[in-house]
Amino acid sequence: MDGEAANLDRWNILVGEIAAPFGVQGEVKVLPATQNERRFDPHSRLCLASPEGLRRIVVVESSRRDRRAVVLRLEGIRDRAEAEALRGADLFVSEEMLPPLPEGRFYIKDILGMEVCSTEGEPLGIVDEVLETGGNDVFVTHRGLIPATKEVVRSIDFESRQMVVNLLPGLLDG
Repeated sequence: MDGEAANLDRWNILVGEIAAPFGVQGEVKVLPATQNERRFDPHSRLCLASPEGLRRIVVVESSRRDRRAVVLRLEGIRDRAEAEALRGADLFVSEEMLPPLPEGRFYIKDILGMEVCSTEGEPLGIVDEVLETGGNDVFVTHRGLIPATKEVVRSIDFESRQMVVNLLPGLLDG
């Protein structure tokens, strides 16, 4: 077993879910969970996690776009039955495979679980989800929705896992 396979728990960045087999030649339809579809380029290595929790490294032989999905041929998968057995599996990359981001940009995984408080020190909860709305992201806490704009988000400290936001009038009013 190579070092890569020995540390499968470090492959924890979700990049897609196998939705279904595609055709009869062993291809699978993947619903991407990433905007970087180069993750599915031929020769890419991914960690396949079955719904039962079993993990293994797979190599992409070929890929192509199909509407909102990506169709992959994975090494060793040659027929529809083998592809069907992968239905519901998640595909991951390791954190080390993520490229560095420009200043002021972040990965969603870095925001999830972060503590949020107002500029006055009022606790606003934990970021449970990040909604990608097109215009700007929105952070979801139990207190409400917080737009990820410069006007609202005053600071993000990734080391202490804390975010300070400016509570504009009506922002958290239900």
